[in-house]
Amino acid sequence: MDRPWGKWSVLYEHEDNTTKVKRLVVNPNSSLSRQKHASRNELWHVVEGRGIVELYRNTNFRLEAHSMIEIPAGGWHKLINDSDEELVIIEIQYGDTCDEEDIERQEDDADEVE
Repeated sequence: MDRPWGKWSVLYEHEDNTTKVKRLVVNPNSSLSRQKHASRNELWHVVEGRGIVELYRNTNFRLEAHSMIEIPAGGWHKLINDSDEELVIIEIQYGDTCDEEDIERQEDDADEVE
């Protein structure tokens, strides 16, 4: 599915909707919205590229190829590709339900990302 920041596709979805695997491709110098999910955790594995994940508005983690990070349910997070190359991530969602509707977005302030 194409988005302004890049694209994503579902690689696997369990029939009971408690597990889903997606491939995310984030365009160079782009970012996803700051968001959280009530009913699912996410585990991100960086396949290629580099970027930053911002957790809870105040903690940044550098992502590089083969790094992983877990995003707990209810945790605010934002994925940023601050490079000139695509950032490719395998996202494993797991929890009570892995619906696309389980998302709360928050508006960004320009000076929040370091």
